[in-house]
Amino acid sequence: MMTQTAFVIHIKIAWWVKPYICMITLMHRLTGREVDVKRFTEQCRRGVVIDAEA
Repeated sequence: MMTQTAFVIHIKIAWWVKPYICMITLMHRLTGREVDVKRFTEQCRRGVVIDAEA
């Protein structure tokens, strides 16, 4: 017989992440310059917290 396991993931996103993404998108569209993906990803990860519990 199989047992059930509850697994819960909590994701918290800082208030400034969405405006930051919008600003980067706007600057890309206005200037036509490519986004530094590594730098962008690092900055976004600072604003996202993932917590898992079993």
